[in-house]
Amino acid sequence: MSADIVFDRGSPSDIDEIKTFTSNTWKVGYYTDLYSKLADTGTMDDYVDKVIERWVNDGSVYVLRVSGRPVATIHMEKLPDGSVMLGGLRVHPEYRGSRLGMSIMQETIQFLRGKTERLRSAVYSWNEPSLRLVHRLGFHQVEEYPIYTFQGGSTAVPALKPVNERYAGRWRCFFIDWKYMCSDDPDIIHEEYSNNLIVDGSTFVYFDIYEGGIDLFVNDSDDASSFIEKYRSMNGRITFYVRKALANGLPYVPASSLTVWEYRY
Repeated sequence: MSADIVFDRGSPSDIDEIKTFTSNTWKVGYYTDLYSKLADTGTMDDYVDKVIERWVNDGSVYVLRVSGRPVATIHMEKLPDGSVMLGGLRVHPEYRGSRLGMSIMQETIQFLRGKTERLRSAVYSWNEPSLRLVHRLGFHQVEEYPIYTFQGGSTAVPALKPVNERYAGRWRCFFIDWKYMCSDDPDIIHEEYSNNLIVDGSTFVYFDIYEGGIDLFVNDSDDASSFIEKYRSMNGRITFYVRKALANGLPYVPASSLTVWEYRY
């Protein structure tokens, strides 16, 4: 990395600059055509500009600076299982193709060496540059969630209530709150996120309600097809992320998928 490029923790003075290049991440350059095809699926709605102030305030976002200006970001979050979830990797459109994505990932891997045994990252299947990046860096894929999107009859916020019964399924790793976390005791995860879970027997689903729609991560279900049919007609855009092992035989065509990758030191 050249001397005028610096890896540094994000600061309050970076927030406005970061918002300028993360508010339209998928609408420019390489991703323009993809956005026109996938915008309705909800998988290309960026979020970094909406959370960057919180990330800066809690010290969890790092940047690459070129001549003092932040031009790339990455977010780090320590998970209960001791791993670190990486996300929010964004590069200013003016610097795409300059290998800054590779640089900030390499700096991150080195920075976290000795602080954790493994890193995780989630990448959409349509994001080929990021898929190539994690592969080249030595990450290996550990899970995949095919994505199925339905549009309800209204754009109103959908109604959904948590269900908190005992989980009796076999899985010990779950996609929760946009993080892939593992625990030998799923009740620990269940307790922390109980307000956003549907848990009952073999069912373990995390849901995230936003204005105009809802995302549901089907981590476990003994009948994923029936679960989707039950909830797909709610108001707004309803997007199901279904663990690949549960998606076999579903009578729907996935729009894309969310892949989960892991790096071990």
